[in-house]
Amino acid sequence: MRHWLSTPLRPLADEPLLPRDSLAGVPLDGKALCAQYREHLDGGRDFGWGLWPLLSLALWRLYYRR
Repeated sequence: MRHWLSTPLRPLADEPLLPRDSLAGVPLDGKALCAQYREHLDGGRDFGWGLWPLLSLALWRLYYRR
């Protein structure tokens, strides 16, 4: 998961995941999410399995938004 989010999926994850204060009506701490994602990308800690469901939900929301 670390590799996928850091390389091939990174362009797909950056835009829908980072500028978020909410996701599907659930409030998020956007600054904390951004910091966690950056730490993940920098190799500090592996948050991949926590970030993956958020990315999946964000992409689902973009795809089905009407």
